[in-house]
Amino acid sequence: MRVFTYAWRGLSIMAALSAPVQAGEAVTPPVDAATVTPAWGCTADMVPVLDPTSPQFLAGDLGAYTSSSQPVVDCFAWQAFAALQWPVDSRWPDDPDKAGEPDRQFQAADWGIPADPLGRESRPRVWETFKPVQDIFLADEAKPTAWGVPSPAPGTCSKATGAGMGRQLNSLSKVPGGGIQARLAASVINPDETSEAVGGWLTDQAGELVWFERLVSRAEFEYIVDNQLYLASRQQAVATNQDGQHTQGLSLPTGQPPQGEVQSWQDRGAMEIKVAWRNLSDRQKLWPRYHTAKAWLTNPKTGDCQQAVMGMVGFHFILKSEHFPNFIWATFEHIDNVPTPGAGYTHPNGFSFYDPHCASATPKRDCAPNQPRVKCDTKGNCKPLYPMSEPVQVERRYPIPSETMQLNLAMQDKIAKVTGGKSVFQYYQLINTQWAQSPVGPYTAPGKTVPLKVSSMTSSGNQPVANVTMETYVQDKACTDCHKNATIATSRDLASDFSFIFFRAESSAEPGDE
Repeated sequence: MRVFTYAWRGLSIMAALSAPVQAGEAVTPPVDAATVTPAWGCTADMVPVLDPTSPQFLAGDLGAYTSSSQPVVDCFAWQAFAALQWPVDSRWPDDPDKAGEPDRQFQAADWGIPADPLGRESRPRVWETFKPVQDIFLADEAKPTAWGVPSPAPGTCSKATGAGMGRQLNSLSKVPGGGIQARLAASVINPDETSEAVGGWLTDQAGELVWFERLVSRAEFEYIVDNQLYLASRQQAVATNQDGQHTQGLSLPTGQPPQGEVQSWQDRGAMEIKVAWRNLSDRQKLWPRYHTAKAWLTNPKTGDCQQAVMGMVGFHFILKSEHFPNFIWATFEHIDNVPTPGAGYTHPNGFSFYDPHCASATPKRDCAPNQPRVKCDTKGNCKPLYPMSEPVQVERRYPIPSETMQLNLAMQDKIAKVTGGKSVFQYYQLINTQWAQSPVGPYTAPGKTVPLKVSSMTSSGNQPVANVTMETYVQDKACTDCHKNATIATSRDLASDFSFIFFRAESSAEPGDE
């Protein structure tokens, strides 16, 4: 189970998320398959496969390509998305070592098909057994629990429902903490750990808040634990090679190309995942269109613990690999988030974050698109501009590039055909990927400082890579524009290999006190 928490004006809410749960019934594919031209744009070796026994299925790198192209990188992103959304090995959690490992026996024909019409629990996905960031950087510099060990459920839910385990995560913020009010209150800031908050929370058209979580792969988690990077003081020692054992400083592990057999976790490299969820508890008819998870929403003031069903609306991952030491950055969304011109999608239930009739809505509300919900000063003190229950009118600033849309339509058609039109994953689409055409590793020596120098980053259409559920209010930035400034917990200068999660580590020293 996972636990959502947020705090705003003294009110704290928790939500413990269990394994995925979906309602089961046949659903209409998002597009008419007869209109789809299978324009993969991939090489013969990079067409995404739904075979978990293939070495290509869950790999740490693209493979032995002498040169990559945007279509190939996009295809790799879709391949990774499919593998990460695959059911986890059925031996987990009894065997914690199986966390993050796909079920190699599971059949593609059953992938993403809801468990039963009542929406009862189904098996967790591969990524859902990754390590939540808040379970790594703990209070009092405590050592994290081992890989694959689920988090305990909050006490109120356990007493009220008998829930046995859970994962704690931020609900209104997609960013790791940081202590300042802006980071506690904001759900979408510029993005991740920056001192200037932009935006605020995100509310869907039903008046429900969007919740976020962040997790890391086993390769990254074990690197953190082995080097005690959950300790702020240890981060500084590694980054500057004080022990003489870290000649590249703090440098996350790189994924390796597949070599003809299924890879071990050691070869898959560092991966970080961010996920956005909306509350679908009262909209059961939507469950067959979403990857969902059962939740327990708890108000610790009253002890009330209520059941909820959450639907995944955004999925973002970054992966460091041998061919891409500056990471591959990919982001996916549900097709019902906002309009996608030219896609030919059908939206029988409207949009989650856009109302075409907003101007005539009752009660009246601000229909200007992508309006920030808070205003923050340079010290991180934020003032709300709207009620949290007022829906945000969201629009995509940059259209999904045509070559990416061709791949989306082909993949959606493939998934629909394999599963008889029943898989929830046919309702997701790749927005874009960012990668370096001529990558050069930024870490050749310890003591690297920000901003990190990155080689020529590109994306489909050479556009910013923005997810409307995570970068609602800052859609004009490239991923590395912000991540190149990521630092360790005790320094404003020492780089943390593009990752903002290290800022969560506790320390008596403030950033800059070196």
